[in-house]
Formats: sequence, structure tokens, C-alpha cells
Amino acid sequence: TVAARRRKKVAFPSPGGSPIVPSLTPARSLQRNTPASLFRQAVTPRVSGVSSILVPGGRTPRYASRTGLSSANLEDSDWTNTSPVFELDNSSFFRDDEANLSSALLKEDDPGEAAAASLFPEFLAAFLKHSSSAVFELLEDYQNICQEKVEVLQAVVLRAGQNSKTAGVRWLLQQENCTWRLVASLYRDRVQLALEDEMMIDMAVPSESEKVVVEQLFQRDAVIRQGQLVVDWLESIAKDQIGNFSDNIEYYAKNVCWENTLHALKTRRKSTSDFYIPLVTELDPDAPLRQQRPLADLDREDDARLLKNLFTLIRAGMTDEAQRLCKRCGQAWRAATLEGWKLYHDPNMSSGSSELQPVEGNPNRGIWKACCWRMAEELNRYERAIYASLSGNIKPLLAVCESWEDCVWAYFRVMVDSLVEKELVSSGMAHQELETLPREYLEANWTMEKVFEELQASESKRVLDETKEHYHVIQKFVILGDMDGKNLPRFSDSCTVAQQAPPCSQFCTQSRTSQPSLQYKYLQRLAKIFIPTSDDQKKIDVIDWLLFDPAHRAEALKQSNAIMRKFLALQKHDAAKAVFSKVPEDSMREIYSQWTGVGQTAPLPAEDENAIREHLCIRAYLEAYEAFTDWFSHSGSAPQKPALAPGAKFTERVANEMKEKEYEASMTAWSSRLDVLTEDVKERIYNVLLFVDGGWMVDNREGSEPDEERSHQMAALRSLCLPRLTFLLLSVLQSSSRHQEALRLADIISSDQHKLYQVFSKEELRRFLQKLRESSLALLDQGHDPLGYELQS
Repeated sequence: TVAARRRKKVAFPSPGGSPIVPSLTPARSLQRNTPASLFRQAVTPRVSGVSSILVPGGRTPRYASRTGLSSANLEDSDWTNTSPVFELDNSSFFRDDEANLSSALLKEDDPGEAAAASLFPEFLAAFLKHSSSAVFELLEDYQNICQEKVEVLQAVVLRAGQNSKTAGVRWLLQQENCTWRLVASLYRDRVQLALEDEMMIDMAVPSESEKVVVEQLFQRDAVIRQGQLVVDWLESIAKDQIGNFSDNIEYYAKNVCWENTLHALKTRRKSTSDFYIPLVTELDPDAPLRQQRPLADLDREDDARLLKNLFTLIRAGMTDEAQRLCKRCGQAWRAATLEGWKLYHDPNMSSGSSELQPVEGNPNRGIWKACCWRMAEELNRYERAIYASLSGNIKPLLAVCESWEDCVWAYFRVMVDSLVEKELVSSGMAHQELETLPREYLEANWTMEKVFEELQASESKRVLDETKEHYHVIQKFVILGDMDGKNLPRFSDSCTVAQQAPPCSQFCTQSRTSQPSLQYKYLQRLAKIFIPTSDDQKKIDVIDWLLFDPAHRAEALKQSNAIMRKFLALQKHDAAKAVFSKVPEDSMREIYSQWTGVGQTAPLPAEDENAIREHLCIRAYLEAYEAFTDWFSHSGSAPQKPALAPGAKFTERVANEMKEKEYEASMTAWSSRLDVLTEDVKERIYNVLLFVDGGWMVDNREGSEPDEERSHQMAALRSLCLPRLTFLLLSVLQSSSRHQEALRLADIISSDQHKLYQVFSKEELRRFLQKLRESSLALLDQGHDPLGYELQS
């Protein structure tokens, strides 16, 4: 739909934002602390609550490990409780208002279409309700709107039947809901990563345990982190789909495992008959396999049903529920086998405290994993799949995967598992037992692209058909981060922008004089729609829309600044320069002229004045960076001194002398040019470091409505760009042997007038002082004191 294809501008992560997790459906909230997979990670911005998972001195991670099922959980329920494991909750489907609505919809010729008709105005209302910075709040609203429609249609489907047309509409809306959930989850990570990568220093935490190694891996590796987010997303979908799962579970708590077999063995002891079916004679967990004897028929049926239900729960990320089900069925030993995936960590090794703290995880995880791999090769179908999912064994896992979602989940789960184990091997934390795993597992080179290549080669006709579903194609490219539309040719007929183009141009032409304010809002919204998912060139071209009417020059300046801030954060200097070149040179004069032209004698509004100042700040930075680029290019193109070959003849020596004279002339010109470029880059970088009236990217006036998002972006750019320019200037001065000038930078950075030291991290200050030390040593070698002055005799 047109409304569903709209997007808001991707904003920088705001300080103190809410935790980043996949949005939840209102009917069944996701249990965020459930270990949905082997290495569940919850995406969180910098909040104080997660810093405790690191040893002292570590950096607060963006990704905190989700808490798993502790050993206490194995004893947290009464095994003799006779209540079912799950409680059926269909209240969301049969509330009075929804029941009335579903009754009304049944009278419609097409209930699905009638229910979905209100989707368009509701999407539009949500879009207009949020500011440009509230992108993820908008995505959450989209999900909630879709989920409400799904719940209403679910009530209709329960009455009309699963084969009705309404069921198809419900499926489409469910897929759209899932797609918005995926976008919100992945792009929170990607947007935050784009800004924070340059701001964060490497963690200095020693790798004393598996848990610390994996935590560091998730912090620095976007592929494994986003792969885990895909696993979490698919598990949340599965969890939503098993709302009535309790109807199919017939297990009630038992005092003993395999009670039918036990009863048969007891009866047999009292019987004098010689005719009986051979059964196991011992009831330990390994007895059927060790003795090669069966259980009683009823126990085998119960076990088969139990294992299938356990896999269903694990597929939905409900490992703790799977363990509780095992305990209630008298199989606490099986619950323990699902516990061994936890990474080992002994906090006493680094805490320095005299008080002992509990040890986490499984110290013998390598042995456990090797056993799980072998069990996945030997047991029955669903039992193999359970232990395959825990050990990264893809073949037994795919054997029970029936849908596109199941297969993607299996591949991504194995990919994350494999990458984690490789990291543990490279860090020296891996157990020797892992070497017994097959080479194809240890040497697998999984990527997101490879996952979808494997899906295209699936032997399942259903999976192959589902890979062509429109929503699955969209979800695939969202996961791959390919959102420029070049790889979506199948949608070109229905979704091409060119088919919206004539109405757009007609509206812009007609409304220029009759509805200028409406046209302005339309163009502003249009720009924000294309910014999040377009490529860099489209983001650059969108400025042309904003410059359509000179009367909106101030707004165009603000929007161009916003786009350039993002490009500068990503170090896309050419793209930022392209945006800058789009803005007419007379923009500032035009803004002042429009303000005074309406009879205003007061100063410009603070927002407009700050936008002009920010524009000048960006220009100063781009000029400084361009000057450095010119210097760097020229410094690497020094003339090459001609070399005379040994035993050269007289004529060759004469020719070489002429070449040397040409070389000296070229070298003189090159050196002169280098001096000019050095002075130029030095001046332009100082223009940024010592920007007038408060500093670079600092507003002089406060607006009537403070823009916290913009303030956060500008502060972040100061921390990114000012240290970067300082190090560039240092390299220029040191390469030109201007060591005394390099040392003077210390006075500028430490000055309380400019307070530039506040934008440097501790690691950057350490590097800065190390560079200054190199200049001091060079001056000492030249016979000067460490500051470059002549030594007194």
C-alpha cells in the first residue's frame, strides 16, 4: 500500500533512549529474558543497567547477554502439580468490542477487505502524528495497527473457516506486521552502529572467560549481532503463532518418568507367565539405547509427543518453558541437557573481592557440545533436531523445518553458533573436545548471503515457493541491508516511483500559488519518505525538491544540514560535499532578505540563525578536509631522483646529469607547492578547531523549541570530527618536520578557553600524547630541547 511504503527519516540514536528490542504484539508480549537461542542478545543503547555484566573498567556494551535459566529454575516448580503446562488465553480474540466488530464484518461481502480498509488512514494518521526523529515510535505504531487488524480478522476466521478469503488477508497483514518488526529491530542496530563506531574505543577487558570473549564479539561484530537479531525476530513470530499450543499438550505432572514401563515391569515380576513383550529392565535415561530394548507403547507415544512439543518451544525461543515441561513430565535429566549451552564465566578471577561470587555457565561446555552433536546423529527425528539446534548441526535441524521462516531460523542459528565457536577458538578459550566435531562445521564460512543462497537450493517445494512470496523477498533484502530497490525488479510494475511522478508534479505546480503552506509540508514529508531507504545519490537529489520554492530556503538549509550531519558521521565526505554544492550560494542572503521583506526589524529566529551558523561550520570542515586531501595527494607524488646504472658510458652520464638538473628543479617546485598546501591545510584545520563564537557545531542562541535530536547529533560530530582533524594536522606537521608546531597543538587542546580536550576520549588523548612524544624525540635528535628550543651551552 502507499501508506505502508512510506518511511520516516532515519535519525541518530537519541541519548537515554528506550531499550532497542523487537516491537511486541499487544496480545502476547514477548518475554525479553527468555534465552531464545544459544547466544541471545538484547539490543540496548548506553544505559547504566547493563554495565554490570562487564568486569570493572570495561566499556558499557550496547548488547547485553540475556539472562538464561539459572540452576535455581530447575527447582522452581512443583513436579506433582496437576495443572497443564500452558494456560489458554484467547481473551484478546473475544473481547466484547472485537466480537461485535467481527459479527459486523461477517455481514460484509469481503470481511478481510472491509477490516483492512481503515489501515490506510490509520497509517497516515500515525505518520503525521510523529516528528521526523521518532522513526522507531512510528514503526511501533505500524506494528500495533497491523496487529489489531490481525486479531479482528482472527475472530472472523474462527467463524468463517481457515480456507476463506479473509484468512488470506489476515496472513498478509500478519506478514506486514512481521516486516515492520524486522525493520525496527535491525535498523535500530544499524543506525546506532553508524554513529557509535567512530565514538567508541576498544574494550580493554581481558579475555578471562568464554562469556567475556563472546560479549566483546557481539559488541564489535555487526554481522553476528544482526544475525542474532534475525533469530530473535523469527522466534518471536513463532511464539505469537503458538497461542493455542496448550490445547495440544496433554502432559500432566508425573512423579516418575515412563510410568507405563515401570508399571509393566512391576506387574511382570508378580506374574508367572512366560509370554511378554521384551522391555527395558532399567529406567535410567540411557537404558533404551544401551540395552537396545523398547519402552512401553504408551511411553513411546508420550515421548514422541513430548519431543515434538519441546522442539516447538525451542523454535519459539522458549527454552525455559521447554525445561519446565521436561520436569513436569518426570524428565529433569532432559531439562539439564538443555542447560549446557551457557558460556562459562568465573567472576572471582577478575573481581578482586574477598567475597566469593557464584560461577556462571558450563565449564565443560565443549564436552556437552560434542555429545549434543553425536546425539543429533543417532536419536529420533525431533530429538535429533533439538540437540542439533544446540550444537550447530544443520542437517538434522533442516529435516524438521517445514517453512521459509523455519529454514531461515535454522541457518541463522547455526551461523551465529559457528561464528561464536570460531571466536572462542581464536581466543584460546575453546575446549579440546570441539576438535572432535566435523571439519565442515569448524571450517564453515557462513554469511548472510550464503544463507539465502542455500535456501534457493532447498529440496522442499514449499520452501522454494515461499522464497518467492513478496513479503519474504522484502524481508530478505531488509536482512541483507539491500534497500536501494535495485534488486526488487518484481515490484517495479506496482511500486515504481515514476507512476507517482505525474500527480506529484501536477500538485506542486498547482499548489505553488493556491496552497503554498500545503505544498511546503508535502515536499518536506516527501523528502523524509525517501531518505531512510534510498541510496546516497537519492538523498542528495532530494534537496532539489526542498529548493523547489525559494520561499522555503530556510527549511531547505535545515534539511541539507541534517543530511550532511549523517554523511559526516559516516565519513562520506564526497556525499556531504555534493549536498553542500546543491545549496545556492545566496541562501543566507535570501533568508535575511525574506525576513526583512515582511517588515521584520527583530533578529532572525534562533532556529534560522543556528541553521546558518551550522552551514558555515560544515563548510569550514569540508574545506579543511579537502585541503588535507590535496596535501596528501601532492605529498605522495614527489619526483623520483634518476639513478645512474653501474658502468654507464660517458653519454649516459651526461644524460643523467641533465635529468638530475630537471629533478632538482621539479623537486624545488614540488617542495614549494607542498609548503603552500601545508600552510593551507594548517589554516583551514585551525579554522575548525578554533571556530569563532563558542566553537565548531555549537549554537549561539537557544530556539523556542529545543531540538534534542539535533543537539545530540552536533555534540556527537564534535567528538568524531575534532579529534579526527587534530590527528590529520599532526600527521601533516610531523611529515613536514614541523615538530615544534606540532607541540603547540598541546596548548590549544588543553586550553580552557576552547575546552577541546572535552571531546577527546581517554584513548584518543593517550594517542595524542604519544604523537607529541615522537615529535619531542625528533627535536632531541636535532639538538634541541624537548619543546624545540635551542639548548643553552
